[in-house]
Order: sequence, then C-alpha cells, then structure tokens
Amino acid sequence: MKFTETQITNYYSYKDKSYRKKYQNGHFTHLHVGLYAPSVYPFLFVKPAQVEDTLDLERIQYLLFRGQEDLSILVNDKMNDWRAKIILDCGCGYCGTSIFISQNNNSIEHIDAISLSEKQISVSRELLKDLNIRNVSTEVSSIFDFRPDKHFDVIFSLEAISHIEDYDILFNKLNSILLHSGKVIISDYFLYKNEDAKERLDFHWKTNISHIEKLVLVARQNGFIIEKMQNLTLEQMPFWVLSQCHSKIVLKTTDDNAERERLEKSIDQHEFLYNSFLNTDIQYYFIVLSKS
Repeated sequence: MKFTETQITNYYSYKDKSYRKKYQNGHFTHLHVGLYAPSVYPFLFVKPAQVEDTLDLERIQYLLFRGQEDLSILVNDKMNDWRAKIILDCGCGYCGTSIFISQNNNSIEHIDAISLSEKQISVSRELLKDLNIRNVSTEVSSIFDFRPDKHFDVIFSLEAISHIEDYDILFNKLNSILLHSGKVIISDYFLYKNEDAKERLDFHWKTNISHIEKLVLVARQNGFIIEKMQNLTLEQMPFWVLSQCHSKIVLKTTDDNAERERLEKSIDQHEFLYNSFLNTDIQYYFIVLSKS
C-alpha cells in the first residue's frame, strides 16, 4: 500500500491538535514513542486496566513525556559519542528531538530539520524563536526533494522511514548527503510476521511498514554498514498502554460527540497496536548505520 506525500501530510494535519494536547510538555512536543526500562518502570509492564486504575491523567502525561525524552537522550548520546557537528533531522515533527539536542549537546554546530507538514514546521519555528535557538533551521520538504548546501555528520529519523516505500532511492539519497564517515540513526516499526497487522497499521498511519531484513539488504547494497540493530519492542510497549489509558480517562470527561468518536478510534487503534507488539506481529528497532 503506497500513500502520497499529500495523504501523509493530511494525516498529520488531522492529528495536529490531539498530538499536541496529549504529548506537549512545556516547549517540547515529541512525535515518537517513549522507552521504558523494565527495571525503572516495573509498574508499567502490567495489563492496561491495572495502569488505568493506579495512575491519574497528570501522571500519565508525565510518563508519556519522560519515555519520549529517553528516546531523545538515546539519540543525543550517540551524537556525543561521535562528536557530531552537522546534523539532519529527517521527519522532524515539532522539532522536539532537535531542540533537546541543541539544548544538551555543546558540540553541535547546526541541525537542519525537515518535515512534509507545513503546520509542524510553523509550530517548530515559533518554538525555536521563543527559545532563542539559532542553530536549528527548518524546511518544509521530503528527504527526496531536500537540496542541502552541506554534507552531514549524522542523519537521524524517528518513525519517518516507515512512510517510505522505496528504500533504494532513500539510501542512495542519504549516501549522497552524508560525509564520508557519516552515520544514520533509524528508530522505527518493522513488520515481523502478520501481513494483516501491516495493512491496518499502514492505513491508519499512512505508512509502508516493511520487514527489517529488507532495510538491511538495501542499506548494504547502497554502501552502508550495520553498526547496531537493537530490538526495543519491549521497552516501548508501555507507551501504548499509557496512550490507551490517557484516551480512556479523557473520554470519561467529554460530552462532545466528535471528540468522543475520535477518542474511541484512538483507543481501538492503540489496543490493536499493543496486541500486535505482544504477538510479535510488528517490532520496534533502533538502528545505526555508517558509510563503508
């Protein structure tokens, strides 16, 4: 199933208000999953109903943000290890991770952040201005139309590659704008075994979820070495439990029919997604590539 850039953009425009309402914390709005170490958050590795019974809305929103921030920390730690200076955020959302890196990494000289969504870029520019961040620039563009005047130390993409169907064109493009010693970070969903799960998730998110073996094969064919391939399926599952519980609590407090319908659809989708991870129909990976 292939979706156009317009369909993908329309999806994020439709979800804009609900995403920011649920995930905004201060100046940050992350548009990616959260990570939760079982040893730190054992109370989240239970059935969703148990989480709903023990946590209020404020606590749930805090935990959603903390998990999302931990994924940004994981990305930033790699930037620190590599002493990265020139970065591309491919599929930046509201620039949550780019802002986090800019504020927490002294070696960064500049971050280019791109998104298909004019709305996301507009919100990002307001945030960057409010925070007086000058080393992050934004552009409405796909990775394929992006024409930078520089080469990058690192390109990172958090849950944006799953929208792309043709990996060969993608990795050819990434290869052309990376420095010789450049790195790529991809954190995303991959199909494991159930094609039915793929069809539903692709339709809901306007994605093109593929098997991870396909990405690895095409990346190698385009001159990349797989440095790291970490399965984080378990660590991100509580994010969907928290998302379910958030929507269920809000649903109890609203009388607006349109909002109730949206929340009911959201709950259904998150329950399906949680069960898809539980059944290993899909999995979540953190991948590091380097140019050979």
